[in-house]
Amino acid sequence: MKTRLLSLTLALALILAFIPTATVTAADVTEQWAAEFLQLYPSANILVATKKDFETKNRKKFCARIATGDYDAIIIGHSQFEKIPMSVERQQAMLERQISELIDGIDEIKRNKGEKFSKRQISPPLYRRGLI
Repeated sequence: MKTRLLSLTLALALILAFIPTATVTAADVTEQWAAEFLQLYPSANILVATKKDFETKNRKKFCARIATGDYDAIIIGHSQFEKIPMSVERQQAMLERQISELIDGIDEIKRNKGEKFSKRQISPPLYRRGLI
């Protein structure tokens, strides 16, 4: 358990060194992340999602708190995070960015190592759909 706490502490320190945080974690360690976060940053203003926050009747209110709050960190379970709706436009933009990153990575590997493989070989489903 001590190793897990140390790794959480290190992860928190690294994350916070660069950006304000929204952490999506396994539901069983959400409270542990919150405790570690407050141990490292006692005056931090954090929002920690609970099961009650994601009951159907409370979900919109919780999402509004995320959108309008001035939090140093938001800690939320993965299964809860999946319940937050995302617009079709945003989903499309994210997929396009990920596809672009994959294509750039393939091209870089080809340039650096001279590998002989095609985009079709790397991702047949994307190739068939005409996405690459």
